[in-house]
Amino acid sequence: MRTFLFLVGFLIFGAAQGQVTTTQMAKNLSNDEENGIYELPELKFKVLSDGTITDSLKRKVAKLEVEESFFIEKLFYLVKNNDLIILANFSNSDEGYSSVEKVDLKSKKVIWTTNLPGFNLFEGVAEHNYLYAGVIGLAAKIDLRDGTIVWKHDNLYNRYKCNHFKNIVVKDKTVDFVGISPVLGKDRILYNELLYFTFNKITGEMITFKKSSGGNKQPTIIYQKKKPTNIIQQKNIEVTPKPVK
Repeated sequence: MRTFLFLVGFLIFGAAQGQVTTTQMAKNLSNDEENGIYELPELKFKVLSDGTITDSLKRKVAKLEVEESFFIEKLFYLVKNNDLIILANFSNSDEGYSSVEKVDLKSKKVIWTTNLPGFNLFEGVAEHNYLYAGVIGLAAKIDLRDGTIVWKHDNLYNRYKCNHFKNIVVKDKTVDFVGISPVLGKDRILYNELLYFTFNKITGEMITFKKSSGGNKQPTIIYQKKKPTNIIQQKNIEVTPKPVK
């Protein structure tokens, strides 16, 4: 009986864990940013720098939205059901922006596009119908069904000098965004300070904020919510987090 319960628990736990998927980074086959060709081997697709997606026979599948004079600088992708989710970082060599786009592989059409105002795009992490993604100074949760930004924090650079993210960890009730802030230390030596943001998955409220300084292994707690977080089921809400005191 104990063995049976263990197996059932293992299967349930494994199924829940399997819902979390990390996007894959597309390889630039040409090593040329402005005229890059990005490969999506899982689908045998290629994405040109102007956003055109082609299949193995060089037939046009769809075209991503790319602003004039911009080109794809970095691209991540995820295949979910019969949809292709594209996360792209665009640049014109002077400035940049990012976007998340959903392509219906049956109709070969872009269903929706959600812009993220920033560069330094990091790979996204999907759980069920939601995607967690980040660019410089911004962490967001996006509904993959319609592209709605459920919640976002867009002041992470101005407030914490968060230059980019290096990890996103989805947990049961929270999601962790691990960011990096270049800091000029003693003797003008530049080092990376790690920033640990923990958000409520449903509301986007900040639960804790920690950071490491000078390469310390144990991060220091800078902010921690005093009262327990109430998990309330909500959908498609826009949350402006309260500033940390």
